[in-house]
Amino acid sequence: MATARLLARELPDAAITLVSTPGNVAALRSSSSATSLSIGFHALPFVPADHGLPVGCESNQLPPMPSFVTLFEALESLEPAFDDYVSGLRGQSGDEADICIVADVFVAWTVDVARRHGCAHAVFVSCGAFGTAILHALRSHMPALPFGSDGLLRLPEYPDVVLHRSQLSPVFLLHAGLRDRWTAFYQRAKRHGYRTDAVLANTVEEFESTGLTIMRRAAGKIMRLEINAPKLTFSDMEKFRIFHKQAHILTLQ
Repeated sequence: MATARLLARELPDAAITLVSTPGNVAALRSSSSATSLSIGFHALPFVPADHGLPVGCESNQLPPMPSFVTLFEALESLEPAFDDYVSGLRGQSGDEADICIVADVFVAWTVDVARRHGCAHAVFVSCGAFGTAILHALRSHMPALPFGSDGLLRLPEYPDVVLHRSQLSPVFLLHAGLRDRWTAFYQRAKRHGYRTDAVLANTVEEFESTGLTIMRRAAGKIMRLEINAPKLTFSDMEKFRIFHKQAHILTLQ
């Protein structure tokens, strides 16, 4: 929601729409009542039980961490409905270049829809530049993380970074079936991510200059989206004109 508010404020002539599952849209719509900014909403059909998820499990804040992969796999089934939605937008606008899709990193598959319809595309990462770069490296080494005999993990990409098992998310320490599903999902997400037009990083350059440098090295095309700054700022807005008329944000929050 903070990203949508930022775009709506910085681009007052653009139509900003939050796209998600029905439960998420209801929650987002409720939280938007406190703002005077004009933000639209669109719900994609999604029934958690059809994918082995508990009733109401539509957000990455609900299932246990290792089970996130079931939700992320289920969200991949939204692609046909999202494609229909974007197709309708294209027909209404008459100029697909005016549409930009901003997607949560875990629904980076939206880049396929963007490419089919000639839309711009960006991926949003919320955990900062340094954290994103380290996560990218960890995921690239799954399923065999390079632990030493001392139990420490040293990433070849960042030799100065040393991690202990206790510092890692349980996702990186899974065995057998779940581990393989996570690895397969991350590989798909990484391939999609490399095809996006921009990565929007939630950070402040004065605090994370090193993080931004290594993140650019890992992914390139980084724009700084400072939603946690004292005043919301979109640092590279003048360079990033693809949001000009419409931005459609697919979120898991």
